[in-house]
Amino acid sequence: MKFLIPIIIFLTIFSSCKKDALNSDFEQSKKVWLAFKKSTNNNYSYTVKTASWAGFGDSTINLDAVYDKAANEWLKADKKQNIIYFEAKNQGMISTSGYVPNGCQDDCFTGIRISNISGAQSKDTK
Repeated sequence: MKFLIPIIIFLTIFSSCKKDALNSDFEQSKKVWLAFKKSTNNNYSYTVKTASWAGFGDSTINLDAVYDKAANEWLKADKKQNIIYFEAKNQGMISTSGYVPNGCQDDCFTGIRISNISGAQSKDTK
């Protein structure tokens, strides 16, 4: 019994640190996104990676909508029933956000995977 208490304390601290780190990573990424958006005058493109044996998909109007969906849906999935993911590998901007239900074996990711975000090339009108 005396060994059980330290294990419970460790798991509690570890899970709360993971949650805080996830929120912190998201907030930092959103700041980078807003600065990038401003620097490109809201003129950008991004590439979404999708694959499914079932052929389903999703689309978003823009990265503001992606960040909103991440904050309000994907990152708010029940942490007891899902594994939550967030990565910012596009120069600090969102690359993965979503969740997978615990125990799911195939094609279970709900969210988005963005492989590239770049400022759009403006066309010269000479």
